[in-house]
Amino acid sequence: MYVGKKVTRVDAYDKVIGRTRYTDDLCDKSAYVARIVHSTIANGRVLSIDTSEAEKIPGVVKVFTCFDLKEKHYYPTAGHPWSTDPSHQDVADRLVLTERVRFYGDDIAAVVAEDEVAAAQALHALKIEYEESPFVLDVQEAMKDGAPQLHEAYPNNILKHTTIRKGNYEEAIKEPGLIKVEGWYSTPTVQHCHIENFICYAEMEGDRIKIVSSTQIPHIVRRVVGQALGIDWGKIRIIKPYIGGGFGNKQDILYEPLCAWLCTQLNGHLIKLDVPREETFVSTRVRHAIQSHIISWVRPDGTFAARKLEAFSDQGAYASHGHSICAKGVGAFPQLYPCDNVEADGYTVFTNKSVAGAMRGYGIPQAMWAVESHTEEVAARLGMDPIELPEYWIANDFITFRFFYAGGAKEHMVNLTKHEELTADGKTLLEFRHHAYGDPENKSLYGYVSFPLKEVFNEVTDSVQLHIKYKGFDEEKNIDITYRPRK
Repeated sequence: MYVGKKVTRVDAYDKVIGRTRYTDDLCDKSAYVARIVHSTIANGRVLSIDTSEAEKIPGVVKVFTCFDLKEKHYYPTAGHPWSTDPSHQDVADRLVLTERVRFYGDDIAAVVAEDEVAAAQALHALKIEYEESPFVLDVQEAMKDGAPQLHEAYPNNILKHTTIRKGNYEEAIKEPGLIKVEGWYSTPTVQHCHIENFICYAEMEGDRIKIVSSTQIPHIVRRVVGQALGIDWGKIRIIKPYIGGGFGNKQDILYEPLCAWLCTQLNGHLIKLDVPREETFVSTRVRHAIQSHIISWVRPDGTFAARKLEAFSDQGAYASHGHSICAKGVGAFPQLYPCDNVEADGYTVFTNKSVAGAMRGYGIPQAMWAVESHTEEVAARLGMDPIELPEYWIANDFITFRFFYAGGAKEHMVNLTKHEELTADGKTLLEFRHHAYGDPENKSLYGYVSFPLKEVFNEVTDSVQLHIKYKGFDEEKNIDITYRPRK
């Protein structure tokens, strides 16, 4: 019924004219305002929090600290479905407030006030005493013996290590004539920068807690809040209005458990928790920074004999989505370029940094950056840089190419190589190679080159079918052409 027709989004008109209502638009003005107190050390313990001056500020209702948490229910935060198999469940390592600090920005207390001004003033009036411990920010340093340990259950700070083995890497690299290409590739943390910061509000609705949240995972939020508060999931109701951007950051349980807990501590009064931009950057989630080490053993014809990957994923201070991001990227490694002998190892490691979670692409951007950067290096070693062949012809026993390339600062080399083996359909396989020698892509240039075919096919008297392949700008391309020697 809709094939070939334009379909208007059902929410388009309301969003364009500003009629769409988001979480903040739905919250009653009677709500108390909650603000989070974040740690100012990277690793250690909170010894004391003096709230006396903060609670004297007009408009401050109550200051709750990590020491007010009498029942400690650890809960996971990843937006993954629940599994009845404990071995497949997400790591439950969070508390609504914690005295054990694991990164600069950890949640140690919360202020509840009648308005934003009073809440902000109370934050600055708190006096906090810490016991500071050494911290670690580098993934590989965190894996060493003697490094500061974030979680006792994970020696050397390794949350998870997975492997992929295909063929026999060690035997394959013994093949004569192989070219070794090796490199390290890194991607940094990235913030989602959704327009709407994280926001939620909670109030009692009879004997149930009602939570309205800007989230991507309302059903999982319901379950996790139940785990965090130690109550039946059926006593929690989640409402998800339109969301002003999430991109994976809101595919995590962020502050719904804290907001719900504050509500229960104040006799069910309506509590709103609106996280400012700077706190969104530091104390919600980021994309995993991943360091990748790749070794390729390449034949002169450009095919891979063996490949190895080591990926080190910076999880930050808590598990969140954990190893699933790194594992997905590592799992894609053997699938992209044909190779019979592959070794791949993925490590997800705790550090004293902001927590990493889901972000669009879910591990693939980090993996593909590393793989494609490495592939470019392989091509450079073999003289297989991108090029285009818009025109080609055979005349007088020469094949001529008009080629198109990007450069302008250095000389380039082109060559036409003949493979010993025929293609599956019996054609002679040739490869047009281009070596830019690292020339920056300053401008678009054309060139012409001719290769003598009579010297290569001196015994051909009738004709020969040629299959020419080359690396185009977007993908590998092929040319099929017939060569008939001049009589």
